[in-house]
Amino acid sequence: MPLVKTVTEQEAAVSTEPAVPPVHSATNLPVAPAVQSEAPAPRGRGGSPDECVNHSGVPTAWVCSACDTSFCKACPKSYGGNVRICPECGAMCRSVKEIVESNKKTAIASRASGEGFGISDLAAAFAHPFKFKASLFFGGLMFMFFTIGQSATGIGGIFMIGAAIVCVMLANMLKFGALANTVTNFTQGNLEADFMPSFEDFSVWDDVVHPFFLSIGVYISSFGPFFVVATIGAYLVLSGVSAQTEKFKEQVSKIPGTELYAPDRTMEQSQKVKDLLAKVKQNNDRLLEQKEGQTATPNRAIRQHWHRCPATHPKTKPPTLKNL
Repeated sequence: MPLVKTVTEQEAAVSTEPAVPPVHSATNLPVAPAVQSEAPAPRGRGGSPDECVNHSGVPTAWVCSACDTSFCKACPKSYGGNVRICPECGAMCRSVKEIVESNKKTAIASRASGEGFGISDLAAAFAHPFKFKASLFFGGLMFMFFTIGQSATGIGGIFMIGAAIVCVMLANMLKFGALANTVTNFTQGNLEADFMPSFEDFSVWDDVVHPFFLSIGVYISSFGPFFVVATIGAYLVLSGVSAQTEKFKEQVSKIPGTELYAPDRTMEQSQKVKDLLAKVKQNNDRLLEQKEGQTATPNRAIRQHWHRCPATHPKTKPPTLKNL
């Protein structure tokens, strides 16, 4: 007999609901490929970034940093001297010149990091001053005069000494100014900028005195550690050589027959030598006295004979020690 199953309304409603799809774990979910988002180009009239979005035919002067909309000089709202506000989104705008310089610096930095430093960069660094012939000629001429003026102290006089000090500071102004300006331009990516600093707003303190003391600090911080390390190294080397020399002398002094043998007995040996020389001198004096005594005896006998018999020697004088 077949079985009959009764189904209630609630069970029927549950059975009619769609089945819930299985839940996948996070590890089994497919990963969507990464989409590289590129910075949108500034949009102007007709999609051209070179024209203002509001005025046809007017070149772009400002670009919004948020929505990248191009505007002319009159469109952005001005706050202060250099602040411009986008009229569409309210963000700050950047000038076209600033954007071009930023893109140029980015391109130079990426190229330098990708290529690295090579022979071409070294050749470009040596050739960089020759791109600006006027600055090189007049700058070298002024530096030559200031360098020659430093020798004015040889003439004498308080005024010549003051002039020499001024020449030293002016020569340092040119040298340090050119170096600092070149480093600043290169770090900012301005590889085509002139190496000679501009003296439009010349100030004695900012352009002469301050660079002089700044250069002194730079030289001390750059070469000071080198001289300290060189001094310490020379002291260690000389002290090591002195210690090895003393050790060598000590070893040689233990070898008989050398000049440094038994240096602690030098005084004793000198006294013995003196005593030996004194004995030799005494022996020589005694031998001389004996010789003189032997020669004096026959001479005395001859003189006595001459005085006793003068008739036998009528024409001769009494013998003397010199004649004998």
